[in-house]
Amino acid sequence: MQGAFIEGEWLCLWDGKDRSRVVRVDEIQLRGWHNVENVMAACAISQAANLPYSAMREAITEFSGVPHRLEWVQTWHGADWYNDSIATAPERVTAAIHAFSSP
Repeated sequence: MQGAFIEGEWLCLWDGKDRSRVVRVDEIQLRGWHNVENVMAACAISQAANLPYSAMREAITEFSGVPHRLEWVQTWHGADWYNDSIATAPERVTAAIHAFSSP
């Protein structure tokens, strides 16, 4: 059985025999644990499609998100402002709120 998992600071893939490190979790530019889970799912699908780990790593480290989804806008009067106007369902809003550790 194949799969993706987190081991320490690494996102890893299991091919049924061996573990391979793909990327450190802190290299994922997207904010929030839900996005780490999304990256793990994308890696598992990529692995099933026999894509090279190097391509996965490159895509993960270069992808910084899409407009309107936890998109940093600016810092104003000491507060960071984010555009999350795409979060129109309660589950999306909850995931966005949990993506922040500071008020």
